[in-house]
Amino acid sequence: MLTSLNKSLITGFSIICIFFTSDLFAQVSTPTDQNNLITFQASPIDTKLKKDFEAWWTAAKTNNTSQLARYEQQFKHHTLYPMGRYLYLLENLNTAHHQDILAFITTYSELGLSNRLQHRYLNALANQQAWSNITTSHLTPANQQQQCLSKRALLVEQPNQLPLNDWQNFWLNNLNLHRSCREVEQFLHKQGLLNTDALLKRITALFNQQRHGQIRNIIAMLPPNEKLWNQAWLNLVQNPNEVASFDFNNIPEPYRAKVTFTSLHALSRHDPEHLLKLLEDTRFKAWLSADQHIQLQREAGLRLSYRFNELGWRTLDRLNNQRAEEATLIWQARYAIRHSKWTELASIISRMPEATAEQPQWRYWNARALEASGQAGHQQLYEQLAKDRNYYGFLAADRLDQPYIMPLSDARNELSQARANELIKTYPSLKLITALIEIDWRINAHREWHHLLNHAQQEDFFDLAKIAHEWGLHHLAITTLGRVQAWDAVNKRFPTPFQKHVTAQAAQHEIDQSFIFSIMRRESAFYPQARSPAGAQGLMQLMPNTARETARKQGLTSFRAQDIFKPEINIQLGSAYFAEMMTQFDHPVLAIAAYNAGPGRVSHWRTSLHLANIEKINADQWIDTLPFTETRRYVRQVLEHKLVYDFMLKIDEHHDPKQSSHITWNPPHRLTNYMAPIKAN
Repeated sequence: MLTSLNKSLITGFSIICIFFTSDLFAQVSTPTDQNNLITFQASPIDTKLKKDFEAWWTAAKTNNTSQLARYEQQFKHHTLYPMGRYLYLLENLNTAHHQDILAFITTYSELGLSNRLQHRYLNALANQQAWSNITTSHLTPANQQQQCLSKRALLVEQPNQLPLNDWQNFWLNNLNLHRSCREVEQFLHKQGLLNTDALLKRITALFNQQRHGQIRNIIAMLPPNEKLWNQAWLNLVQNPNEVASFDFNNIPEPYRAKVTFTSLHALSRHDPEHLLKLLEDTRFKAWLSADQHIQLQREAGLRLSYRFNELGWRTLDRLNNQRAEEATLIWQARYAIRHSKWTELASIISRMPEATAEQPQWRYWNARALEASGQAGHQQLYEQLAKDRNYYGFLAADRLDQPYIMPLSDARNELSQARANELIKTYPSLKLITALIEIDWRINAHREWHHLLNHAQQEDFFDLAKIAHEWGLHHLAITTLGRVQAWDAVNKRFPTPFQKHVTAQAAQHEIDQSFIFSIMRRESAFYPQARSPAGAQGLMQLMPNTARETARKQGLTSFRAQDIFKPEINIQLGSAYFAEMMTQFDHPVLAIAAYNAGPGRVSHWRTSLHLANIEKINADQWIDTLPFTETRRYVRQVLEHKLVYDFMLKIDEHHDPKQSSHITWNPPHRLTNYMAPIKAN
């Protein structure tokens, strides 16, 4: 790495610093080093290096041979060389030499770059129909898509060497086939290896897993006499409200029960009340087994319970008295929580599987139920829960009026020099990652880190998390520690980056810093480039329309779409939006729920309380009976993280964690301070 090596003092500690250079890891120690401790420090962004490397990339895009030769020579012995070669080959997949690409994949097999190039190259070869290059490359398929491309190449190049039975088993055992497998599927059919029985078996399996989009392709391969009733089956499942008038006699007798069950199962999602009525019809009773009848009642009961419908409660209560199952007990328990049926709740929890009943959530609600119904045992449950640092532990401590028990920083804060050298030798990708950070290519560093985790030994994860933390890759440190359940490493799991921006926005909008940190921690784990499948972006995961509207309200007239990835702007807009939710709902719990699910849904959920004749409900009951699993978890975690951040922002940093791993703490604002009862609209 092109950087000076004259930085060796960090926050007053005497340490040895290790910096990545182009060929080696150079170490610099202070004269007063006594403990032989090391840390990893990512250097500041090297603007000259970044400019040169990106110029190399530009030359690769335009295939400027003279510039390519210049930068190839400049970076020949630099840690970034694999990244540059990867970009060149990626930009020139259609013209680069086949052997050059294979050589890169083999030479850098320990890097994520190798896997990504293989994936892109096989796709490019398939698009070019260069099947001979696929068969002669002898690349090991890394996923199902690559398996299918390899099989298609064999199909063209070496059809007489096809292991047809293996292909048939592959087809039968992989219901979610990538589109690249369609040619293989058609070939198997033409060879007679996919007979009617095999096709019908696959159709049934696809119906059972509700993969309706693939069924039409299979129906097209059936003989004419089988196509008609299978198409009718698919139409019925896609329009289940027609089930009552459907003539099941047109379905062959061996499949009549399957068609009946799958169509009624589809109806459970559309109209569970209607399903329960149809299950009393003697015609359906005759075609369904006892287990299928119970399963359909279960599905209808669950669907109704999601809406806290009393018919759902009665259905699940009847089923649980006959044959209790975990899912039905949990949703019956949620109904009991919503409607304060405390005696029934204690009974329901007592019938849950032991592993479920012992979860903090159900231990807490068992204690609440026992306390509210005047039964013994709640005090002991609260005392046990209050020892834990989580949402339910904090609630239990509040009910006992006890201080919280908080963990201190894990004593394993530093890496030995020998240990650092071992990690460097074991995981070459660490060199590339730090070089990528130095040129601010953090998305690529992020990808390489996840590849590293997929191959690293679990006993190395804590030390790897230490490295990620020191480099400012907090999202990766948090992910890495989560993989090994290092919950008490609080200083790494709950960092406080972007402190200046958070402090300013907290003061501007009169909200606690800990709320902003908690939302960022839950939304993106402090990854500025985070994008969700739904389209939310940046540190505080704002939807583009929300960001644009909030920017307008904040007077950011020059706001552009890409600004959402700038930490200072994202924090400004996210803090402003959360403050807006606090003003609109005048309740922290409602504001947190609205930040996640939207204010419209929160208003609807409050209206549903009124429709259920509930004018007021305790906040803990409301949170744990929200209809969205994601929002239930989100609200609990933001509140839990807020208290941890209250602690982290005030704890005496000079406390020696070797003397004690935990500390009792009486916060100025306890969890129950944010848990006022929720009123119906």
